[in-house]
Amino acid sequence: MVIAQHSNDIVVTMTMILSTLVAIVAGLVSIQDKESDDKKSSFFPSPIDQPSKYAYEKFCAYYSPIWMGVFTIIVAFQLYEDFTAMTYNVVCLGCAIPFIIQPIIYPSTWLNSPDAKRPFFERYSTKANLWLAVYTFIGNYW
Repeated sequence: MVIAQHSNDIVVTMTMILSTLVAIVAGLVSIQDKESDDKKSSFFPSPIDQPSKYAYEKFCAYYSPIWMGVFTIIVAFQLYEDFTAMTYNVVCLGCAIPFIIQPIIYPSTWLNSPDAKRPFFERYSTKANLWLAVYTFIGNYW
C-alpha cells in the first residue's frame, strides 16, 4: 500500500513537471514573430529578409566544425577514458563559450547583422540560445 502511494506521488510530480515544461515551450512559441508562407525555403535564411537569423546561422555553420573536431579528437584518441567529471565540464563549457558570448561580444557576427543595434534580449542569437537551453534542459532531464 505504501509503495503504491509512493508510485502515485511520483507520477503526479512527473506530470506536473512535464506540464510546466510544455507551458514554457508554448510560451516561447507564442512570443515568436510569425512568418508568412510565401517565403522561399533554403538552407540558410535570406540575408535580405532575415539578416539577424542569417548572420547567426552562418556563425553556427562556421563554428560547428570546430567543436565537432574537438569531440572527434577526444573520441579518436580515446582521451575520454582519462576524463573526470571536471574535465567533461571544462571541455563542454569550453566548446559552448563562443555560442554564449557571441551575442554579448560580437552580435553582428562579422556579417553586418542588425543585432548589434538591438538590445541584448531582442537579438536573434540570444533567443536561439534560450531555446537551446530549454531544449537541453528538457532533453537531459527526461
